Amino acid sequence: MEGIEISIAGRIVETKKIKYRTIVIKDNKYGSCISECIGLYFQYTGFKDSKGNEIYDQDYLTDKVETEEGTVNSKEQVFWHQETGSWRLDCSLNLDRSTHYSLAEQLTDFEYQIITNPENLKNGNNK
Repeated sequence: MEGIEISIAGRIVETKKIKYRTIVIKDNKYGSCISECIGLYFQYTGFKDSKGNEIYDQDYLTDKVETEEGTVNSKEQVFWHQETGSWRLDCSLNLDRSTHYSLAEQLTDFEYQIITNPENLKNGNNK
C-alpha cells in the first residue's frame, strides 16, 4: 500500500521541545493512521503568548480576570475548529467547546500566557 509522506513539527508533551518527524499516512478500511503516527505531538498554531512562547494545539492559556471574589486566573484551551477553519480558544466553563472565540482576536485583546501546569491555577500561579 502506498502512502503520502509528510513532515510535521510538534512539541513533545513531556519535554516541551520542538521535534520534526516524517510520517507516512496510509489509508485503509479504518481510515488513515495519522493519529497513531503523531502520538504525543501537537501542531503549532503560528501564534505566541504574551511572553513570546509558541502556542500549540491543546495548550492551556491563562489571563487575569476580575470577578466578584477578586482577581483570578482564567483557564482556556486552544483547539482547531473545523467549521470555521481557524484556531479557537475554548472559554466555556467546563471546557466543552460550547463557548469559543478566535484565538487571534483573543491574543490581541488580552495578555494570555501558556499554563505549563494547569493544576497551578489553584494557587494563582501559572508557572
